[in-house]
Amino acid sequence: MEWTDSYKPWKYGIIFKEKIVFAQADNIMASFNLRLLQGAKEFPAEVKRAFRFEVLDNNKVIFSKNGWNQLNLSHFLFRTSAGLPETSDSPDVEVKHNYVLQAVFDLHLWPEA
Repeated sequence: MEWTDSYKPWKYGIIFKEKIVFAQADNIMASFNLRLLQGAKEFPAEVKRAFRFEVLDNNKVIFSKNGWNQLNLSHFLFRTSAGLPETSDSPDVEVKHNYVLQAVFDLHLWPEA
């Protein structure tokens, strides 16, 4: 599956934040290629925009990777929620997964945002 969308950075330092919803009976493997564009064109070579891609599960960051104008992640495994409880009092028990993908940036590094 390929997914392309357009986002505009906003004042809280978030480029995008998307909840991932799928009915999964098995683990799902995914790869990501994120590119920052300006007006549907690549940034000039001298312009470097630092950003961070994060995967959250139940509002906790479980993966983070930094990039400059572009970021590639060749392999990420979304674990199945099949048979897992909704909640647990024990922090050692795996519960149903609620995945969110987000890209964020440092407001001090992007003066136009």
